[in-house]
Amino acid sequence: PELDDNTVRYISKIKTLKTLFCKNTLITNKGLAEIGKLTNLETLRIGCPLVTSDGLLAFNSLIHLKSLQLDGDRLND
Repeated sequence: PELDDNTVRYISKIKTLKTLFCKNTLITNKGLAEIGKLTNLETLRIGCPLVTSDGLLAFNSLIHLKSLQLDGDRLND
């Protein structure tokens, strides 16, 4: 099964999570908002072809983030 916004909603409840790797997801900007709740994240690597640059605002709350890799076709939209 592929990771989508609904699944990320459950993952966002793991407040101690420090690393998240997701490849070829169905996450949208709504899902990124859920990831933004993971304030202890230090490393995030995610393939998110449905996300636009507006969704990146969700990362403002990730104050411990040290490494970020995003792969998506619509990030310039």
